[in-house]
Amino acid sequence: MDIKLGNMVTVENHVNGLQALKVALIQEFETKISRLETKFAEMELANVELRRRVDSLEAQLKSITSGPDPSHRRITFIGFETVSALDRITFISSWMETNFAGVRCSVGNIARGPMHSRTLTKVSYAEFSDSDTRHTVLASIRSRGLTCAHNGKTIQVKPALSQAIRTRIWALNKAEELIGGHAYAHGKSVVKTSTPTTRTIAIGGEILFEQKPNSSDVGVFLGPCASLLLPVGAASRST
Repeated sequence: MDIKLGNMVTVENHVNGLQALKVALIQEFETKISRLETKFAEMELANVELRRRVDSLEAQLKSITSGPDPSHRRITFIGFETVSALDRITFISSWMETNFAGVRCSVGNIARGPMHSRTLTKVSYAEFSDSDTRHTVLASIRSRGLTCAHNGKTIQVKPALSQAIRTRIWALNKAEELIGGHAYAHGKSVVKTSTPTTRTIAIGGEILFEQKPNSSDVGVFLGPCASLLLPVGAASRST
């Protein structure tokens, strides 16, 4: 009887020892997992900041190699629908001659897409020899209350957006498209916010793409969409 009791105690001690070992191993495993998760989160944040720096450097390099941005010498005519490229040029040239006789400018259209299949946008432009002339023309348009209309449709006349701003607009729209096609977005609503202080793409309040305000960076993907990348070089072909 004593031997049996002794054996039972020994077995129980072994079981308790194994249980304690199991708990210790699980705790050690969970601790290591927690450390790995923390390290991964730190690496992800570092990667986000690295992407911002790379994008900023690429933008600076592009501005150096491509020369001055012509948008600073341009005014845009916005709102053309089914108007051919040549008709737009003829119309804008005539409008400029009527309202600013003697002011030299070249007229063109903004197209989008690859070179072999570019399509016209709703925007055309008049480009002057320098930014001072553009400033003078814009000031005159405002002071004289000049308006522009083509076939009864109002055409807005505004300063041209800089290349940096156009690239950021393209990046935000492209990010919305890419996130919308991501598995994480399946069955969910993708929300784009574009204000002077907030430029984000989010799902259920979770920000998945963000552009810093008052900056030239194109933005970064975050969280479950952090692996997404904007197409290289596509921005320059879209404007």
